[in-house]
Amino acid sequence: MFTPNLTPEEFEAFLEKNHLFQDNKWTKGLDYTTAWNTCPNPHFLLALAPLNLIESTQISCHWARLVLHLANAGETKPRLAVEAAEFFLRGEITEKECQRAADEALDITASDKITGNIAYCAAHAAMQAITPYENYLYRISMSGAKAYGTFMVYKNNDFIEPIAHEASATTSREHYNRFLNNRTEYDDYGIVRSNWMEIADEASEGAKMLVYDKYESAYYLEMLKAQAGILRLYVEQPALKI
Repeated sequence: MFTPNLTPEEFEAFLEKNHLFQDNKWTKGLDYTTAWNTCPNPHFLLALAPLNLIESTQISCHWARLVLHLANAGETKPRLAVEAAEFFLRGEITEKECQRAADEALDITASDKITGNIAYCAAHAAMQAITPYENYLYRISMSGAKAYGTFMVYKNNDFIEPIAHEASATTSREHYNRFLNNRTEYDDYGIVRSNWMEIADEASEGAKMLVYDKYESAYYLEMLKAQAGILRLYVEQPALKI
């Protein structure tokens, strides 16, 4: 039976039946229409939405274009791959030409983390256009979000670095105080001062990296939210079979 909307109870039953509930507990208590209109995760929407070739290619190109401007200056292969997907969709180039543009973008995926992810994203947009039986949208979404997260952390380094250094210094102080207050414990384990300093250095560096990871994850989620909005522009809320 197809229904234009599901009650919260029906929607929860649908998610559990289709193994979509575990990673989307934010849907608890929401009816289907509300969940579709507010979902910040494009991967969840993709699991619900049947896409045709035109929709999937349009979405993949728009997702890639969200991050194209972040690539290294002068690097054109990602942009050319996205344009190839759009040209192919309009019948203006051959499948072979579109594949060549995808391959050329893939050739630079081993470059720096930001441009590499952008190139991967763009290459798969072109491949989505010519191989509709393969769903590259998940990979396009992930690589685009990673590129954005990394770039934004790098761009805002003047803001993030002091926070990271403070976290590092705080961890070092905590280890030093622990060492002073628990000398017996350290002696029992045969930890001399030099070893304690190595442990503290590792912990403080770990604390610093956690700060960067935290901000990178926040920007990553911000990009996923933007992708979800684009997907909703191209796909109507699908009726679900229950």
